[in-house]
Amino acid sequence: MANIKYLLFRGIGSKQRLRDDIRSAIREFRLGMEVPILKFEGGGGCQFYYGLGLSIDNVYVTAPSARVLYLLDYLKIKPIKNTMGRWFFENEEISKSFLKDNFEYESFLEPIKFESSSLDLDEDLFTYHEDDLIDDNSQDDTMMNHLLWWCSAKGDGSLRVFKDTAKLLWPQGFETYGSRSLMRKLLLLGDIEIVKKGQTYEWGIPPTTIVNSSYAGAYITGKMTPSILKNLHGAIKTGSHGGPTRIVINLPDVGNVFPVIEKPSEKISEALPSYLGWIKTLPGEPDIESHNYSFRIYNGRDFVATEGEEICSGFYEAKRIEGNHPPKVVVFNGTLWIGGAFYDLRWLARKVSGVDMSVYITKDGTLLVPNIERWPLLYERPLVLASGLLPLMKSIEGKDILVYASVGRAVAEVLTKKLELNLIEA
Repeated sequence: MANIKYLLFRGIGSKQRLRDDIRSAIREFRLGMEVPILKFEGGGGCQFYYGLGLSIDNVYVTAPSARVLYLLDYLKIKPIKNTMGRWFFENEEISKSFLKDNFEYESFLEPIKFESSSLDLDEDLFTYHEDDLIDDNSQDDTMMNHLLWWCSAKGDGSLRVFKDTAKLLWPQGFETYGSRSLMRKLLLLGDIEIVKKGQTYEWGIPPTTIVNSSYAGAYITGKMTPSILKNLHGAIKTGSHGGPTRIVINLPDVGNVFPVIEKPSEKISEALPSYLGWIKTLPGEPDIESHNYSFRIYNGRDFVATEGEEICSGFYEAKRIEGNHPPKVVVFNGTLWIGGAFYDLRWLARKVSGVDMSVYITKDGTLLVPNIERWPLLYERPLVLASGLLPLMKSIEGKDILVYASVGRAVAEVLTKKLELNLIEA
């Protein structure tokens, strides 16, 4: 069973700003399971102590992991070592001395509160003239804005709430794309996060944050409503290729109103595990047995009936024979059944089958990925955060290709190495 041990820090200035910076970074680097708790010293002083609680499985571990050290370096915070020169403080030391009993508590696992109740839900979210909102106006951008504004006002909720809201606000988009596709767009852009709460998953809106990218300027992610938009003087509003309006800003014009994340695409790419490490995080499906389920195999376009009774390695739609259960997508690697999201498993099925996969980089840093080999969300997200733009679909030599702008060679090289893909000059 994991124990919680603490890294202790001295802080100065705004607790709220520091809290948002730490929370945004932990979620960007997906370290919520490893760094589940944040504690602050109580009181109103401008100098204070705070602690990061680390989940430690091994009693012999005496220092933070490389991923946590990278997080600290990214945040530019340095922990205080105890009187024995050790990294970790026990909970009793933290609570009885530095932080005493008067601290603010926040867990990154459960319960998680994002920006709930920070905005009155009675605010008229949909009164903006779209001509004022976006320069290259499209119906998709308009409705995705409405969906993001509503989520920002609500703060967090269940996946059922998101699905019902998407259907209510945008019936045509819901019918065309489905709630999972709409959610994936917001996830890729950093506008929303998914967290596990008990046995279920919930969504939440991160704080409004400025992403300062290497090649595509600075833009806004996270919480967005008309009242926030109104205060962004000099902002340039463009499309994001099917997501909410992309808000491009000049950093000096905005000042210190929102936290800034520098080059998250590069930093997230470096922090991600290899694809073999990622596979270990996917849920198993031990209850699937051939005599309890019917199967359809993916043929590159759709799931079709399997031939014969033997189940070979591949990407399947599995449906329980008895009862009225919805089908689920799974990969069989020859030994185990693995669950997950559609695009994640489609890519994994091609990988475990031995397909030689390649992507292409242009001179200006644009990355071209065959649509049939769309990357798992964890690895696709840095590609989108590099520009704040969702990929465009183009037909090149008769093949559907996803085009990611402003990725840059450095990020492409890191990610293709971790995914063990060929990176070819276009």
